[in-house]
Amino acid sequence: MEIQEAVKKIVPTVDNESSLDQSNVYLKFCSLFSCGKYDCYCCMGKRPCYGSWDECRAACPTCNPQCPP
Repeated sequence: MEIQEAVKKIVPTVDNESSLDQSNVYLKFCSLFSCGKYDCYCCMGKRPCYGSWDECRAACPTCNPQCPP
């Protein structure tokens, strides 16, 4: 499966957990790519890519507040 260079769109997922004294925002970045003749979702544009947004979101690292390398 080959990833096309052009990104169609970036879909960030935001998990917002808050308490009375603290507010945290967690981000996961899944980018929609064209993998051959099919669409696929890649974590921050890197491999491996996944067939669905939910699979990508489950596998991508969480950014809080910085993304891991």
